[in-house]
Amino acid sequence: MGEDGTPLKIELVDASTNTRIHSFFPLDIVLLNADIREEGWSKEEFYRNILRPRKGKRALLVGDLTVTLEHGLGMISGNVAFTGNSRSRKFRLGAKLTQGGNVQGAITKTFSCIDKRGKSSHKQYSASKVSKLARGSVVDMQQDGLHNSVYNGVNLLQEDELSIIGFNEFQSGPVSDASDTSATFPASKDYDVVIRHGGNNDFISHLRAALSRRGISVHEDVEETTDAAVPECRVLIIFLTTTYVPSNLLNILQHQRQESLMVYPIFYGISPSDLITNSNYYENFFPQDESERCQAALKEITQMPRYILIDKYESELIDEIVRDALKVIYSTEHEKMIGMDMQIKEIVSLLCIESPDVRSVGIWGAVGIGKTALAEEIFCRISVQFVTCVFLKDLHKEVQVKGQDALREDFLSKVLEVEPHVIRVSGMETSFLRSRVQRKKVLVVLDDVNDFRDVEIFLEELSYLGPGSRIIITSRDKRVFVLCKTDHVYEVKPLDFSKSLQILDRRIYSPELVKFSNGNPQVLQFLSRSNREWKRLSQEIQSSSPIYIQGIFERSCCGLDDIERSIFLDIACFFKRMNKNDVALLLDGRDFSPHVGFRSLVDKSLLTISHNMVDMPVFLQATGREIVRQESVDRPGDRSRLWNAEDIRDVFIDNTGTSAIEGIFLDMSQLKFDARPIVFMKMCNLRLLKLCFSKVKENNGVCLPQGLEYLPRKLRLLHWEYYPLSSLPQTFDPKNLVELNLPNSCAKKLWKGKKVMFKINSLEKLKKLRLSHSYHLTKIPRLSSAPNLELLDLEGCNSLVSISQSICHLKKLVFLNLKDCSNLESVPSTVDLESLEVLNLSGCSKLENFPEISPNVKELYLGGTMIQEMPSSIKNLVLLEKLDLENSKYLKVLPTSICKLKHLETLNLSDCSRLERFPDLNRKMKCFKCLDLSRTTIKELPSSISYLTALEELRLVECKSLVRLPDNAALDVGEVPKFWETNMPWMGTPIYMSPESIRDGVADMSLDLWSVGCLVLEMYTVVIPWEGVNLDLLATLLRCGAAPEIPESLPSDAKEFIQTFITLEICHLIYKFNQLHSNLHNLIGYTISNKYKVTLKYKNNLYSETKNTFKPSYYIKVTNFKVSKLCHISTNIHIQSDLHVSYFRVTQQM
Repeated sequence: MGEDGTPLKIELVDASTNTRIHSFFPLDIVLLNADIREEGWSKEEFYRNILRPRKGKRALLVGDLTVTLEHGLGMISGNVAFTGNSRSRKFRLGAKLTQGGNVQGAITKTFSCIDKRGKSSHKQYSASKVSKLARGSVVDMQQDGLHNSVYNGVNLLQEDELSIIGFNEFQSGPVSDASDTSATFPASKDYDVVIRHGGNNDFISHLRAALSRRGISVHEDVEETTDAAVPECRVLIIFLTTTYVPSNLLNILQHQRQESLMVYPIFYGISPSDLITNSNYYENFFPQDESERCQAALKEITQMPRYILIDKYESELIDEIVRDALKVIYSTEHEKMIGMDMQIKEIVSLLCIESPDVRSVGIWGAVGIGKTALAEEIFCRISVQFVTCVFLKDLHKEVQVKGQDALREDFLSKVLEVEPHVIRVSGMETSFLRSRVQRKKVLVVLDDVNDFRDVEIFLEELSYLGPGSRIIITSRDKRVFVLCKTDHVYEVKPLDFSKSLQILDRRIYSPELVKFSNGNPQVLQFLSRSNREWKRLSQEIQSSSPIYIQGIFERSCCGLDDIERSIFLDIACFFKRMNKNDVALLLDGRDFSPHVGFRSLVDKSLLTISHNMVDMPVFLQATGREIVRQESVDRPGDRSRLWNAEDIRDVFIDNTGTSAIEGIFLDMSQLKFDARPIVFMKMCNLRLLKLCFSKVKENNGVCLPQGLEYLPRKLRLLHWEYYPLSSLPQTFDPKNLVELNLPNSCAKKLWKGKKVMFKINSLEKLKKLRLSHSYHLTKIPRLSSAPNLELLDLEGCNSLVSISQSICHLKKLVFLNLKDCSNLESVPSTVDLESLEVLNLSGCSKLENFPEISPNVKELYLGGTMIQEMPSSIKNLVLLEKLDLENSKYLKVLPTSICKLKHLETLNLSDCSRLERFPDLNRKMKCFKCLDLSRTTIKELPSSISYLTALEELRLVECKSLVRLPDNAALDVGEVPKFWETNMPWMGTPIYMSPESIRDGVADMSLDLWSVGCLVLEMYTVVIPWEGVNLDLLATLLRCGAAPEIPESLPSDAKEFIQTFITLEICHLIYKFNQLHSNLHNLIGYTISNKYKVTLKYKNNLYSETKNTFKPSYYIKVTNFKVSKLCHISTNIHIQSDLHVSYFRVTQQM
């Protein structure tokens, strides 16, 4: 109330002219933190400093906190009161727009709250003193090119509760349009079109009605005075008759030249020449001293684009004017739209305007992506082709404000071109409405339909629309289009990198900001307008800090139910870019299906799922985290989710956690502090607890010097890396636990004490148990109490001597990892584990016998064990896809029955140093792709290797005992770069094991690895035929045909190969190579000492280019080079080899 008892008046004024703005704005009165800056504050700071009540407490302000400005004027009722429910005693009062408009917000200076006795916990003020302070808080208005709010009046309310003292003039903050647009538009005008005329005229009435039907805001300016003001509009239509010319014509033309104003004169019953001829008559409409200028103005107006109504039908002229006005409005409103042209064309194509049927198109996309802007743009472009056009903007808000019945009446009134009260009063029958609507070709845009119930009221009327009608619906929720049965749904695409940079401030070049925005235009606008220095903003983004983005913040969770909201916030705070099934596992169990929630969030453009990973744009993650932060700005312990290391540390040290906390994810890499034994005592609703290290640093982490007494029973995830205690608390009831991860822990047992039996009988929900590298772990609980366990990881638990037989009862176990359990001598039978797919026993160095294994295993790792012989029963593993025996030093025999493993794809025998023979295969293995025999003592590969018909990779690195490959595995020869360091100790496969790949200078291409479809052959050679010969000298001798004699000590195969190679002309090799690969469709290149280059182009042919003279060389390496069957080869691959000559193979099976 004012000092005299009258209500506080609020007036919206233009700061530049100090005149009232006749607009309608709803305002919310809010309480602000006193620490907010008095000047220069940003919109982010404004919303961040809004004070909210503590959980379970009353609101800070009570009473009528909403004020509606009508024609720029409003009143605050006297019942607004401050409840005192805050620890603070100093505040600022603020006002913000409820929705829409161009005024962002306003604040007062700091004031203190006092009780009715005039006492304050901080400072004492009398009522008069406070009133004086409030009256003195007037500040100069900051001008942002738009309007500012002025608030007046003060009084102290003598009530039992603390009350608001009052407030004066408010300081406007930065302007921001929170609408769903895709670009920056010019400052708004009062009207789209103003018609200036001298009096009533039927033509003017019809023109105004036609413009209104197209959604154009129109104002008639009847000249009754000589006011020289030029109205604020985009198009000014001047109505010229034999008796009327605007008196302020000079100002209008000057304004047109200086501002973005389009002036269209209408010559009604008069021709332009008549205007010039009778100029002396029209001079009477102007000031007497402006005669010459007026003559020039009349001449100028006749030369402008104009409309002449003499012998033309009025309806034709009106259509022409409407069409031109729409073009102007379109060009001014959307001239700065960036990156949307192609999408507009695609949507218009879906509308198929020429078709006579009724068609509907949905425009779907995330908040701020530009759905409304696209709809407006298309509406402007095509509306001239329809009899009636209706654009219902912000439909969801309009339904909430007006109600469904009123909105339906409004819609019908626009379609039927009657006033809304006509629809309401007349009670038109459905049959009559249908007959009227069916005659009209209508364009309807329903904007921001995020609840099907909002549009349901229109469905019947929409079904009546006449032939050729078009319906456009914009929504964030894809399900709306399904329920509305739209013909097409168009997903709005984000802007690409270059277009995103165009929206950002030209001084900013920040890939981080563009990545953060995900090409969202509204987010880009926020970034470009932010008052924060952009480098600091980039740092906040990189640290995943919460960021308030106006518009995105308010609408991101709009329309979500409690379950969808919870899932959205969990993913934003904890689970971005994590496996969808893993996340669903942790979120399940609360009477809803997470997968249904995922689909709903995807449909609402708040979540994406790609490659089975849940993800969301970074700006949405930042917005979700800001939503959580706003739950309690000052007290992190009152928030539902915590992820910031400093906030969590404070909560742990001060023991300020509450029942509000549902999840904690802490990176302990940079922290070290002690926590109390009861640190989790108050967090009874904690579901998710993850304490991890992104970078392990010694002595960092959460220490429990006095132990841990309590963990919440609602925990579904307990992940604690380097857990410092020997066991979990005895009081912990794990009945809800789904995932227990204690890698690198100090645990000896999971539980100890008298209550252990109670604990181990409460693991029914447990799906994953990871205790890897817990070096002190000596025993795990009886796992029969965890019948749903799917993953058991005990890798590196060196103190484990045995595994309980209870493991045999885990019918749902899929993954069992006992790698590097070096003290395990035996493993319980897994034959009955019908779900087991992966069994890893690598590094179990005391394991001597092949264990009994489930026939359903797909991957088996036995490397580093003491197993000497693989039993023939291995054939029973009928689903086995990968068998890894790497570094099995004792393995001597591999059974022939291995060829019965029909699904086997990979066999790794590398470093099996006692394996001398690869078994003969008696049947084809059609799935077999990779065989690694590196560093084995195998002497010869059997010819039956040809049964490996799908072989892609064969590794023979450092096979010192290998003498030869079979003829059907012969190699082709190609040249590679020289290696000039001759003192390098070579270790590898002798050159004389090479097959007879070249005989008499002709390569037999049918007898090589083409026959087995091999993609990669890897061999390293060791033998140098001419010891101690200078390589430069040797190259010269070879070029001159004067090669030294081949040592007699070499085997005949080696001598034959060398002799053939050094006498074979390089051009002949190129020719043969060209013949061989004439049918290839890949792009491969390799360079020879930067002197010679051969490239295989995507042109079905090979060409060569000689740069200087090629220097042939004399010993062999087959490079580790793979060509993908899917042609994933870049356009410029250069293979650099360490040795002089390489076997080189590319498959024919492209």
